[in-house]
Amino acid sequence: MQKYIHSYTLRVNWRLLAEFRYIADYNGRSINKEIVQCMRQYARAFEEKLGKMDLDFESKYQHS
Repeated sequence: MQKYIHSYTLRVNWRLLAEFRYIADYNGRSINKEIVQCMRQYARAFEEKLGKMDLDFESKYQHS
């Protein structure tokens, strides 16, 4: 299991949520897994365009 897993509350209108539910069902995923997949694709595209991100998880992104 991954070491750093955090929850995040997402506020979204009902239409976009319904669209994601439809897409997630089509892909055999939960809505959460579909959002995570989209985030991975977005981060990958960002790095392909602008280069590798230099993330210091210990000091910047780890929350207690």
